[in-house]
Amino acid sequence: MEQYVALDVSLKEISVCVIDAAGAVVFEGKSAAEPALLIKLIQAKAPRLVKVGPRSGRLKHRGVPSLTPSWGGSDRPRREP
Repeated sequence: MEQYVALDVSLKEISVCVIDAAGAVVFEGKSAAEPALLIKLIQAKAPRLVKVGPRSGRLKHRGVPSLTPSWGGSDRPRREP
């Protein structure tokens, strides 16, 4: 079954939530804000990954430069009002 990952990024840590196609939470946890550690966690907890989506906010692209949006949208951060 397909899996999706939502990230809530801060300077020191990243909260990770993995859900399946039915919307059920598969995993909730945290990772240090280090790309290599985050990638290992996602590979372990979401082996059937389809999309990764950062939560909106000023820091949504900080800490995850090696992940690109797979939904076809712009990878440029939007300005918040």
